[in-house]
Amino acid sequence: MAAIALLGGLAAAPGAHAAPGALFGGDVPCSAQPADGNVRLCEGKTTTWDGETKIDVTVVMPPQPGGGLGEEAPYPLIGLFHGWGGHKIGLEDPRVQHWAEAGYVVFSISDRGWGNSCGKSDPELLSAACTHGYNHLMDDRYEVRDAQYLISVLADEGVAAPKKIGATGVSYGGGMSMALATLRNRTMLPDGELVPWESPEGKEMELAAAVPQWPWTDLAYSLMPNGSTLDT
Repeated sequence: MAAIALLGGLAAAPGAHAAPGALFGGDVPCSAQPADGNVRLCEGKTTTWDGETKIDVTVVMPPQPGGGLGEEAPYPLIGLFHGWGGHKIGLEDPRVQHWAEAGYVVFSISDRGWGNSCGKSDPELLSAACTHGYNHLMDDRYEVRDAQYLISVLADEGVAAPKKIGATGVSYGGGMSMALATLRNRTMLPDGELVPWESPEGKEMELAAAVPQWPWTDLAYSLMPNGSTLDT
């Protein structure tokens, strides 16, 4: 995690912020977790960039005895992404509490089409909100843009520093990390056009570090091998 640790030197300027009772415009409530060092856990669904699809989000923030965001905000952010067929990662992963206590915001989502982001376990799977919620196999225009958009909303809300963002994950999550690193300060629209990665309020966004863990290099081939490497 050496590259992620480099974010620790990117100290944010102090500032005054309101108490974060909820994130994403009030969609995702937050509460302190006394059993986990009083880090603040925010969990729930919010609408992504298409204005329709609901994405299941977890955000874990550093402890703040005063109840506000804290003088350290906006915080550097680590995006922690799940593997194939998985779902968002929270305090069940001990790294999450450790990073939050060290001053990072930890962000995780269930990619669209999995978990409660229109996956088979989602009670809202058959609703209109899931019409376009199927998985697109880590498409820059969909799953990757979902992550970029939701991180940028946190920047607008004063939680995340817009250019102090790290990404990591295993397998499919490693693929997300690689995609975010390749795009870096760009985002891809549904027609394939690359545009600057900006928050809804116009903040310039940029990935600072990525640590992909054991990802694939060709997802389509890994799912449907053509047999050319067999000796039969």
